[in-house]
Parts: sequence; structure tokens; C-alpha cells
Amino acid sequence: MNNVELSMARLIHAAVTSGHGLGWRQSIASDIGAQAELLWKTYALQSTVYERSTSAFWRNQLIRLSPTDRFEKMDPSERRALTYHLGITMAVAWSRKVLRIPWLLHLDVYQQQLNVNLQPGNSRPDLVGQHINGSWAVFEAKGRSSAPGSAAETKAKTQSRRVVDIGGVAPASCFAFFSYFGIDRSAVGRRKPKVVHLRVIDPKPESAGDNEIRLPLLTTDRFFHLYYQPWKRLFNAGGVTESDGTFVWRKLVDLDFRIGMLADLRYLVELELYDQIPEMIRRITSREDFNDRFPDWAGDGLVIEPGETWKKLWHEK
Repeated sequence: MNNVELSMARLIHAAVTSGHGLGWRQSIASDIGAQAELLWKTYALQSTVYERSTSAFWRNQLIRLSPTDRFEKMDPSERRALTYHLGITMAVAWSRKVLRIPWLLHLDVYQQQLNVNLQPGNSRPDLVGQHINGSWAVFEAKGRSSAPGSAAETKAKTQSRRVVDIGGVAPASCFAFFSYFGIDRSAVGRRKPKVVHLRVIDPKPESAGDNEIRLPLLTTDRFFHLYYQPWKRLFNAGGVTESDGTFVWRKLVDLDFRIGMLADLRYLVELELYDQIPEMIRRITSREDFNDRFPDWAGDGLVIEPGETWKKLWHEK
């Protein structure tokens, strides 16, 4: 068992930057419904987990993510909706932290735009991501209230292998990702609390036969265009922006969020010079020390800073 540090700030960044409906991405700053969706995704996270301090055998204190009291009291249908959202969010945060895959898109959102070829009744994986080296990865992300069984693992592995072509290139890796609540067996004491567990399976690629999914339209340029389009709209919409030289900042007062974008990234996005984005981010991060300023740096050139009202909620049930 390996421990991976995924703070609430990192999870909020993952919730905000992935898995949104197309309508939100088209109108992030101009439509109250779009901001409500952003608010829902972050509050859904807060309603599901909170940061809990616990004692472990090998360390005095550890911070774990545990289910909130609100989540435990919900009916099963409500919990399913929240665990689905948690599964997507955890997969995005984990892939950024562990695999150095900063950019991920929810495939289902862009099914029509990308002309996804699906046989009737066939499912598809959840996420397509690009590594900093340019290779592609595919994720089937599952959120559950309890540990998955062998049948669920087999199904997720099958789904993760279905994408065989992304812009003319085969994905370098595929993952079946599960997040679920289980007993914290490392905790001291008889009464073991529930905490978030992650299970990651990387099945070997194999032919999916008639169930293969090809994404010839998802080139690198198209991928980055889809990823950064909502942020371009946000910073070009009316409202006050600030700059500190390295970042341009936009504050969403009603949501108590401050969103930052690297100034050089905004320039490249405006000119649609998408092929230059990964190298530009690598160059700036090697020059600037973001570790102290942004300990939860995701690598996509965006920073989400929740305000004080959010920070107060992180440790509440």
C-alpha cells in the first residue's frame, strides 16, 4: 500500500478543470447556470470528503480523506452521484500528481464533436489525457462507496482498453481507476475510521474487436483548444483582471475563487499556438520555484485559489 498526498486544494483544482458539460465550457463567465455548475462540483466534493487527522502506527499524525457525516446519511442514489464525481476528480488529481499528466478531458462531453464511433449499447472510458512528453493515456474512472469486486475490475479494464487511436496515434497507456471508502487499517485504536482508498490497474493493451473506439479528430491542437477554451472565454469576458507579471488573475467574487493563468499561456492560447504550450510551461516551471507558492501545482498552467470560506469547510464534516 502506497500513500499519495492529494490535498483538498489539489482536488478542487481537479474538480474545476475537468469533467464539465459543454455548456459550462462555452459560457463560464457569462452565464449564472455555468457558475452554478462550477459551484456544484466544488460543493459536491465538500459534501463527500473532508480532511481528517488520524494517528498511524509509523507516524504520529496523518491527514486522510474521510467521508463526511452528510455523505453517510444520504440515500444510495445520492451517494452514487457523489461517488461518481469523486471518482473522476480523484483520477484527475492522481494522474497529475503521480503520472505527470496535467491535461485531461472527459470523453463523453465531446462525443459528438469528436465523432466518437460507438456501437449501440457500448460504453466508453471516461478520460483522455496527455502526458508532458506528448503521449496519450486513457482512464476509466470509477467512484464507489465500497471496494470493487473482480467483475467490476474486469469491466473497467475492458472499457479502458477500447480507445485504440487518438489523432492517428495509439495511446501509450490505459488505466482502470477506482476510488472508494474502506477501513484505515493503519490507524491506531480499535475503532478504525473510513478513508478514501485508490486502486489503479494498468491492463495490457489488447484488441477490443468491434468495440474499438477511434478518435481521429482529437489531435494535440484540438485537444488543447478544447481544454483551454473556457479559460480563454473567462479571461476575455468582462470583469477585473490583475497581473503579477507571471500570472493573470481573475476573481469570481460570488464563488470566492481566484483563478490564475500563466501570462505566457494566455498569449499562446489567444494565438492558438497550442504546440508551444508544453515546452513553455516546462521552461517557466524550471525557472520559477512554484513549490512554496503553489504546493498543489497541477502542471497545466492554471491555478485555482479557493478563498477563506472554502478553507474553513475543508476540516468540517
